[in-house]
Amino acid sequence: MKASIMTSKKMFWSIILVSCAIIIVLPLTSDGIYVADDLLFHLNRIEGIKEGLLAGQFPVRIQAYQLNGYGIPTGIFYPDLFLYFPALLRFFGLPYSIVYPVFSVFIILMTIITSWCAFSLLMKYGNCENYVSIGAMAAALYVSYWYYFMDLYQRADVGEAIALAFMPLAIVSFLGIIYGHFGQWPITVIAITGVFQSHLLSTIFLAVIFLVIGAFYWRRVFRKEQCIAIAKLVACSFLINLWFLLPFLYFFHH
Repeated sequence: MKASIMTSKKMFWSIILVSCAIIIVLPLTSDGIYVADDLLFHLNRIEGIKEGLLAGQFPVRIQAYQLNGYGIPTGIFYPDLFLYFPALLRFFGLPYSIVYPVFSVFIILMTIITSWCAFSLLMKYGNCENYVSIGAMAAALYVSYWYYFMDLYQRADVGEAIALAFMPLAIVSFLGIIYGHFGQWPITVIAITGVFQSHLLSTIFLAVIFLVIGAFYWRRVFRKEQCIAIAKLVACSFLINLWFLLPFLYFFHH
């Protein structure tokens, strides 16, 4: 009976959040592409990945079609893992009038799903019985926040928008580790990777937030189990992202 009620709640809030997503993406249904501050830069990044894939590069480090064939090392200094999705759509010949709105919808849906998971986990940590409902309402408010809209529609900062999708999950799962939910560390690794592989500045902000949380809960952090879980998430996060870190650090140093 309890499982049936929980399933019904999830279905109800899934419909609400999908409806919320439909409202948010309405500006994307107009003809053409919504012009924004950084739009051309990101479209060039997508096109560069597509051209690099066609030329046999993987991962695409140098976008050779720019600067009269000399190329720009965009793939070294800007994380672009999530841009491979729209680049593949371009690879198969879809125009930007379809590719960019589809990519934006993908970002919005990802933000809703990850933030719902994050806020539901937070409520669950507090032993709240209505963690599914409260988590869904918090996710709806989060994805409707004015700064998120500005990232999508005014600035076209897709990197930061994707980072915002993973930020709550990274913070909440890290708090979970501190409070004894040691099995949450793989979720933290995935969330950290999501932030890092989309926006470096957001990664710095996340690191500062982790340091503040660690300083506030320093007595818990230095317990044996917490130290082991944190060591695992640091090591795994480093190893998973090494393919981007090595060339970035090499060229940044030189």
